Amino acid sequence: MAMNDELDRYAKLVPFLGEALGEHFGILLYDMTDPSCPAVSSANGTEEEKEKLRPLLLEAAASRKVRLEGYLANYPFSCEFGKMFRVSMYFLSGADGKVLGALCICMRCELFFQMDSFVKGMLRFHMEDMDPEPEMLEEKQDGGAGELSLDAIAEVVRRLGVEPERATQKERMEILFELYGMGIYNLKGAVARTAKELQISEQSVYRYLSKLRKTGESC
Repeated sequence: MAMNDELDRYAKLVPFLGEALGEHFGILLYDMTDPSCPAVSSANGTEEEKEKLRPLLLEAAASRKVRLEGYLANYPFSCEFGKMFRVSMYFLSGADGKVLGALCICMRCELFFQMDSFVKGMLRFHMEDMDPEPEMLEEKQDGGAGELSLDAIAEVVRRLGVEPERATQKERMEILFELYGMGIYNLKGAVARTAKELQISEQSVYRYLSKLRKTGESC
C-alpha cells in the first residue's frame, strides 16, 4: 500500500521490530495523513488487529497525554474476539510538526498468561476457586511483589481516566488486567482496596479476576 513520502523513511523499522520482538508482537505503521488512517506496513500483524486498533489510535491521538508526550505505552486493550493486548503507540511528526502517522507495537498477552498459569501450577498456587474463597488471593503480604503498594490501585484508576461511578464492565476489566499484570494481588488487602476504588463489591472483583484468568488460559 502506498504511503505518505515523509512516512516512508519509518517503514524499515517495521520488519526490524517484527523480527527483533518476535511473533507475539504485531508491528503496525499507520498513515494518519489519510482520512481512513490505513495500516500501510505491518509485521506479524493480523487483519483483525489492524481494524480493531484503528479506533484506539484515533482516540489516543486526541488525548492530552499524547499531545504532551507524543506516545502511549503499554495500554491494556481487549477486543471483541476475546484477545487481550498491551498496545504502545509512537506518533510520528513531519518537519511542520503535524502528525504523519503512528508506529504501533501490539503485544499479544496469551503467551504471558500461559506462562503465568504454568508457573502458578508448578508452585501450586491454585486460584480456580477464588470466587467463594476470597482469602486465597490475600494470604500473602510479600508474594514477590517487591516495592508494590496498594496506592498503585488508585494510580491506575486515575491514569486510565475512569470515573468509578460510571465505569463500564470493559473499563473495569482493563483496570484489573493492568493491576493483575503488576502482581498487585499478591499484596494483602488488594481486593478490598480495588473494590473501594471502583465502588463495587469485593465479590465482583473476584468475579472479574476469575474471568480475566480464564480468558488468559483459553487464548
